[in-house]
Amino acid sequence: MLLLKEKPKYDPREYILKNVGIYNVDSLPKGILSIFKPMFYLVELCFGFKIKLDDNIKNKVVNFIFHFKKDDNGFGNNDSTLIETSQALSILNWLDYPIDSLEVEEFIKKCENPIYGFSNIPNTAPSFIEHIYAGAVASALLAYKPRYLNQCTKFIMECQNNNGGFSRSSHGISTLENTYYAVRSLLLLSALKRHEQNLSPS
Repeated sequence: MLLLKEKPKYDPREYILKNVGIYNVDSLPKGILSIFKPMFYLVELCFGFKIKLDDNIKNKVVNFIFHFKKDDNGFGNNDSTLIETSQALSILNWLDYPIDSLEVEEFIKKCENPIYGFSNIPNTAPSFIEHIYAGAVASALLAYKPRYLNQCTKFIMECQNNNGGFSRSSHGISTLENTYYAVRSLLLLSALKRHEQNLSPS
């Protein structure tokens, strides 16, 4: 609706503010793939709708996120994952937290993979398109150029099907979600590549 410059029928502010920061670190929802995903969407909505969070809520959100920061400088529930690290960085960035001071780049480097471009957990395979997207987002936030940028692009293009959409991997059904991951990743990676070229001596 923001892209279409339309207002929602009902003001979502009350719902959004009611649900931001509802998690208790000792009582996480069951079966969620990422501990930050619901909070990620809610804080993104706050950012998009220009909903100002008071300092008390901001501090609760930041404290929740840092409860899951690991010794390897990544973020995750049990172990650090690239997806959760990317979401944590995005939330902190929206809240104007200085993410450059966190040394998360060291964890991102551990998730780089010479075949796929990125993996969700260091030294694991295979990778899926959401892992490339997470790596692209995290790299863009920190202005870090991935070492295997061409492999990222190659993997993404191998996920495209004849209908123009993208699937999770080179074999699968196209979905709108995976197509978003693919297109957004290509844009972010292209920007990082151009940025490096601009910095290179002529």
